[in-house]
Amino acid sequence: MPSLSHRIKLRAPAKVNLALAVLGELPDGYHRVETVLQTVSLWDEITLQPRRQGIALVCDEPTVPADESNLCYRAAALLLKESCATSRRVGVAITLCKNIPAQAGLGGGSSDAAATLVGLNRLWGLGLTRRELAVLAAELGADVPFFLYGGSAIGTGRGDRIERLGPGPVIHLVLARASQGVSTSWAYARWPAGAGKHTSGAMLRALATGSPKAIAAALRNDLEPGVLARRRDIADLKARVLDQGALGALMAGSGSAVFGVFADHKGAQETGARMSKNGVWVRVVRTIGSGASFAR
Repeated sequence: MPSLSHRIKLRAPAKVNLALAVLGELPDGYHRVETVLQTVSLWDEITLQPRRQGIALVCDEPTVPADESNLCYRAAALLLKESCATSRRVGVAITLCKNIPAQAGLGGGSSDAAATLVGLNRLWGLGLTRRELAVLAAELGADVPFFLYGGSAIGTGRGDRIERLGPGPVIHLVLARASQGVSTSWAYARWPAGAGKHTSGAMLRALATGSPKAIAAALRNDLEPGVLARRRDIADLKARVLDQGALGALMAGSGSAVFGVFADHKGAQETGARMSKNGVWVRVVRTIGSGASFAR
């Protein structure tokens, strides 16, 4: 068993869906999708410390549950169950510092789960490969396998079949979040079935050019019309990002955040500064090529 004083720290990045096609409902109630996923430079921070037995979780965000329903907790419990760790009576104390807002479509919970799997694999000396971890990650949620790798990727099936793309261009973004969150199930229930189906081809071609203007023109989210029709605040937030100079803007995943694509860091920084003065939650970020990682 590792020393009880040993600590491992990780960073769990947020993501945006540059393109999200909803292609139909599956028999299990989930939806078949094709999506272009991209990690960005906004991170939750996770600290793992051995304990003699069991799982303990604390979180600095009171609205995030710190019990068995939390994805970090579930990831640790799954790894305990599926590995030889149980025979050695090991446990973990998890400290979660949230910077990625919940119910914003930015994947914070899924990223936290992926980081927990990566960190505990090292802390407990399990020696599992990323491919083996990905099998476990898929049991926790459709986005979790993606965060084991990060960068740019295509997600198919429920979004859990990940095909990594090569290094993409650095894109400067402004994230802005509405004050009230959106649950993923609520957003999918309002998907206008059969409307606007598409694949990721246009976005892949735009990414190949490296042009922010082309990438902005290829943004697409099939969940957006149904959500924006019922959430005027998110629609207004998207309009504000566009009015402030974004080349294009899109709802992030199932919402409630939106993101704008900018030609350069200066433009994104100036827009972020203006919007934050009005009390809006805003972060200026860039695309990154990594997923869950160990903090230096």
